[in-house]
Amino acid sequence: MIKRLLVAFSLILSLVSFAQENTASPYSFYGLGEQKFKGTAEMRSMGGLSVIADSIHLNLQNPAFYPHVKLTTYTIGGSYSTYKLKTNFDEEKARRTTLDYLAVGIPMGKFGGGFGLMPYTAVGYKIRTVTGDDEDAQTRQYQGSGGLNKAFVGLG
Repeated sequence: MIKRLLVAFSLILSLVSFAQENTASPYSFYGLGEQKFKGTAEMRSMGGLSVIADSIHLNLQNPAFYPHVKLTTYTIGGSYSTYKLKTNFDEEKARRTTLDYLAVGIPMGKFGGGFGLMPYTAVGYKIRTVTGDDEDAQTRQYQGSGGLNKAFVGLG
């Protein structure tokens, strides 16, 4: 029963979080995109340090801390970013609101477990190139969105 519930929950989450534009950087055009931070807001506020060990916060980078969770814990995080892209001739602004992570921690006696979903890379760009004269104008437009998402399960 629990396996079916986990599979159904994972499928629903993967459909909801499919292809969100996590960035507006033109550099996400290359490769898989920009890599996202792999942790919670608590870890980000400590400069990426992943040694948090208390009974109410999840540590998504180190599953050895799952046994410290005393109650079933849900955590969700999002971010809001504003970009200002500027060239010699033009200037654009872009805003993005994204889901950063969704995770659940479950105490199991001396053990603890957790599962969740978080973006691994971010892709989001719109590049437009105009070449040639007015008579021979040629326009190329590249657009991309999405990235890779990571579903995880841990036991400690």
